[in-house]
Amino acid sequence: MSRQYMKLLLILVNSVLKSTPLTDDEKAQFTPEFIQKTAVIAEKHKLLPIVANALIANKMLDPSDELYVKLRKLQLAQVYKAERMEYELGRMCDELEKVGIEFVPLKGSVVRRLYPEPWMRTSCDIDILVKKEDIEKAITVLTDRLEYLKNGESFHDIKFKTPSKINIELHFNLIEDEVRDSITAVLDDAWQHTAPIEGHRCYMQFDNEFFVLYHIIHMAKHMTLGGCGIRPFIDLWLMRKNLKLDDGMLNEMFKRSSVMQFAAVSYRLCDIWFANIPHDELTLEAEEFILRGGVFGTTGNSAAIQRGEGKSKGKQFLKLMFLPSESLKLIYPNLKKHPWLLPFYQVKRWFRVFDRSKRNKIAQRVDANDRISDETVDRVAKLMSDLELN
Repeated sequence: MSRQYMKLLLILVNSVLKSTPLTDDEKAQFTPEFIQKTAVIAEKHKLLPIVANALIANKMLDPSDELYVKLRKLQLAQVYKAERMEYELGRMCDELEKVGIEFVPLKGSVVRRLYPEPWMRTSCDIDILVKKEDIEKAITVLTDRLEYLKNGESFHDIKFKTPSKINIELHFNLIEDEVRDSITAVLDDAWQHTAPIEGHRCYMQFDNEFFVLYHIIHMAKHMTLGGCGIRPFIDLWLMRKNLKLDDGMLNEMFKRSSVMQFAAVSYRLCDIWFANIPHDELTLEAEEFILRGGVFGTTGNSAAIQRGEGKSKGKQFLKLMFLPSESLKLIYPNLKKHPWLLPFYQVKRWFRVFDRSKRNKIAQRVDANDRISDETVDRVAKLMSDLELN
């Protein structure tokens, strides 16, 4: 994405987030070609509902235009989807509360309420955290009471699909993939940072500082996998704008989990994009990486990170094929009692994990590794070092 398109995208996003109409000078920058290109980029970063709202509210499209019709349909679809997800979240919460299981809604389910309209913040699924000791009971509630279909599992969550085809992720810990011990220690304390929502016994929420910390840690994880896109920075800006935060306490939590530098740069990017402060060399480099990666990162970014960490294609392949035993035990608890079955469960995981789509992703990653230049590897390695993410 060129900086010109980034500027245009941010004009539209800021107009919506701050509820301010565009000036005539701002509107004049949007030729039909630029509007089309900005919409394509917004879709890549999961910001099309916001951009649609800005373009339609500022009357920048003719109602007979194909793009106007598409964006208007998108708006209506997003409103409907947001209502369905809110309804399903309410059903889940009611049933878990009835049986006395403490739970915490996570990610988009919570942060979308900070947006001017909840439907502006897209979500692929609904994430809920329960305690490890309650996971089997919670699974029974979802499958028996709510008739959810179990749809997969990992070492940190169980996946379901509702009868209305909404994806649910039931987390029993917040630790995803291989993370630093400092992050693991902080996330293991998650339940120490919860309190019931007013009027409820089991419907819990994180304190504001932990909520922001978890968001930053999740962003950092995606950065190390190839990028996190613009949307998490909008989330972060809205958190800082709307939540009462103890900055001293939050900074201590950042330090304890070793994400202080990444948090500082993320804060600066928010202020650059939404408060018009100037860039510095590091934020410019981080911005380019983020814009190139989109909301889920790219195989090129990911390959550059892996190469920068000195991981050869062979090592990357072995990492994909052989999960660490501790992670495998979370997927297959029987391993705790029978560790000698480790080879069997490694092979079992291959059949479960490496379906056609995942094989294609692995092939794409290998191809990206072949094509990535040494210059790009060096730049990305320096960026990860400067962000203290390596």
